[in-house]
Amino acid sequence: MRMDSLSRAVSNKPLRDRDDWLVAALIAAYALFFVVALLLPLGMIVSRSLQDASGRFVGLTNFATYFATPALFQSISNSLFTAAATTVVVVTLAFTYAYALTRTCMPFKALFKFMAMLPLLTPGLLKAIALVYWFGNQGVLKSALMGHSIYGPIGIVMASALWTF
Repeated sequence: MRMDSLSRAVSNKPLRDRDDWLVAALIAAYALFFVVALLLPLGMIVSRSLQDASGRFVGLTNFATYFATPALFQSISNSLFTAAATTVVVVTLAFTYAYALTRTCMPFKALFKFMAMLPLLTPGLLKAIALVYWFGNQGVLKSALMGHSIYGPIGIVMASALWTF
């Protein structure tokens, strides 16, 4: 046994070959792309949020003004409500749907799997138009909303759930 192979056997460190260097270079390229495509624009947005309209540094004053304005603060609570309601609806429906497809012996399972994949092939605007046709002012199922309008929080949650599901 040669001395260098003996020292490698004792150290148990694998040698780096060309593939390892290629993988390291690809990871570095992805990291650089991540910095350029996401972190730099995000940093620019954050730096602009700390400036006033003329470009002077004002710190967190803009954020204090934003949170002190009741109408703007209400927009955050509306967004959080919409996100929470959509999450609850979608997780419940998706779990039930997936459980039914994988753990039951229901008939027409292949049809339901196809129906689950079909929205991926349709444009997003088609779903929005369909919601208006079904639940809008002259919609077929307008009465299912029990007097409420689809043009408000209910419609936003329904559209978000349909888009996410």
